[in-house]
Order: sequence, then structure tokens, then C-alpha cells
Amino acid sequence: VFQKRVNGTEDFFRGWDDYVSGFGKLDEEFWLGLDTIHNLTKDDEYEMRVDLEDFDGNKSYASYSTFVVSGPPFYSLRVGGYQGTAGHAMISGKFSTKDRDQDTWSSNCAQAYKGGWWYTACHSANLNGLYLRGTHTSYADGVIWRPWKGYYYSLKIAEMKLRIILRKPNWSRGGVYTIFPLLVLSTFQVFQKRVNGTEDFFRGWDDYVSGFGKLDEEFWLGLDTIHNLTKDDEYEMRVDLEDFDGNKSYASYSTFVVSGPPFYSLRVGGYQGTAGHAMRSGNFSTKDRDQDTWSSNCAQAYKGGWWYTACHGANLNGLYLRGTHTSYANGVNWEPWKGYYYSLKIAEMKLRR
Repeated sequence: VFQKRVNGTEDFFRGWDDYVSGFGKLDEEFWLGLDTIHNLTKDDEYEMRVDLEDFDGNKSYASYSTFVVSGPPFYSLRVGGYQGTAGHAMISGKFSTKDRDQDTWSSNCAQAYKGGWWYTACHSANLNGLYLRGTHTSYADGVIWRPWKGYYYSLKIAEMKLRIILRKPNWSRGGVYTIFPLLVLSTFQVFQKRVNGTEDFFRGWDDYVSGFGKLDEEFWLGLDTIHNLTKDDEYEMRVDLEDFDGNKSYASYSTFVVSGPPFYSLRVGGYQGTAGHAMRSGNFSTKDRDQDTWSSNCAQAYKGGWWYTACHGANLNGLYLRGTHTSYANGVNWEPWKGYYYSLKIAEMKLRR
């Protein structure tokens, strides 16, 4: 799920920066952020589904086999392959907000219809519009899906979500096929995952701010999104770890808060678990943005992006070195459990309210 409207608690009539980085609360209403949505969809591997509900309990849906959002500055949407019961309402175009007009209308659609969206001139859907609770007299500025309920009815529930598309699997070979990998596992929101070494985590600052990877393999959700999720100190954070012999361990923290730019500082505490306490409060650093307290650059030395101090007790974004290694502390390390010379097979960081 990358967008959710359920009760009107969140203000969606926001500016450009908020729509790029994301906002809201996962258990209520939220927008995951254009940077993250771009990183998820850029390879055209996901279908997008919209689930809708009115205030009488009637439900409808629309799905699109093509849903690709480009990168900055336009975050343009390419959409197609409609199926469903709600009618086709998504239109390809650039993203616009009240302070960044990129539509094709002579005026500003986002300002007129009170949202942030892929407006053209102007819309058939406005799921980030005002939460007007059913029938309203103002024109097209609610949580709108025009083909189903028209321009004068604001929906109760709207959820936009992604599902990976399997391209011609060879069923005759047997095995396990992932049908619906979700970002939310059980009651947890996963924001970091290492499982097989397919993704390069030795990246620069911009990648760590916006996010990278694939949800069904390895990924980092992005500092902007992690900040928006944790800023109100309402979530515990849990780390699940596994070595190459199948042994498992975990650590949980009752306090896990990441501040906003420029430091994305971590405040962490309240450890419980079996893996040992390894998370430290501090600024986030990458190979091209040194914000640690060491005289040199921890990120460059230990090959990751992390909340380094001088330098680390955990390095879950380090190199995927597959077990015992001779280099010092530059693998997927959790020092209290396996030390600085063992790179873990699996590491997942997740949030739960």
C-alpha cells in the first residue's frame, strides 16, 4: 500500500516537498512519497490496484497492469491495462501540487481541486483531494473516482497498492512462486531487507534519502519515508537476523525516531531481545556525506550507509559477504551476536505501532 484514505485525519492538501518525501501514519492515512513510488515502479514490474468504498458500504476496484512513475523533476505517470468494476479513471501525466504546477491546464489543477495528483486538464480521479464525507456541493475537489461516483461524491476509503507481476513462470519446474509480496509483513512495516546480496547497498546520499531496491528481494525504503513514519515516536523497531546455518536472533527497541534532513539523526533506546544491543543514536552517513563522529569516514571504511558514530555496533547495510570474512566490520554485521567478521544471511528492520 502506498496511499490510504480512511477517516480524514491527515491533511493531503500539501506542497511539493511533502509529496516527494511522504507523510502520514501507516495505521491511519498516508502517502508513501514520490521518490519511493518511483523506485518501486521504475522497472515496470508491478500492477497497481485501487480499492474504493463509499459511505454506504459499497465497494469497487480498478487495477492497471502498467503503472510506472518516473523520477524527478516530473514524477510522470505512465498507466494502462485497466480492469475492474470502478471504471477507468487514471490518466498518464506529470505530478502537480499547489506549489508546483506541472499539469496541462491553463490554471493550477492541484490548487483548484485541493490535492496532489497526476493532473492533466484536470482529472477523472482525485484520491488525494479533500475528505468531504459523501455527497458535496463543491466541484471535483473531494476523494473522487468519477466513473464510479461522479464529481460530487467523496469516498470513505481509497487505497492504492502494488503487486508484482510474474512474467511467464515455468510451473512445470515446481518450486515456490511469490504471488503477492507485501511491504507490510504481519503487523510490521518492513523498511530494510537483506536476503541474498542482489542489491548494492554501498550507495550515495541521494539513494539513501529516496530509497532503492525491490520489495520482493532487497531494499531500503528511504530516509525521508522512515523519518515520516517514526517522527512522532509511536513505533517500536524490530530487527530479525539469521546466519548461514539457519540460526535466528532478534533485537527490538521501544524507541526508534529518525529526524528530518539534513542529518536524519537516530534516537534509539529500550532494547530487548536475543541478539544483543547494537543500535546507537547518531547522524546518518554515506560514502559521500560524512556525518559521523570519527576522524575519518565510517561509511567509506565499512562500505555502507548507516547511523555511524565512531563507528558501529551494527552495519546491516554493509557488504553482503556470506558468512565468515577476513575484512574488518564491513559486512552485514551485528557485533554482539556474531562479531565483526561474520556477515549475516538475512537482516530485516521493521516497525510496529
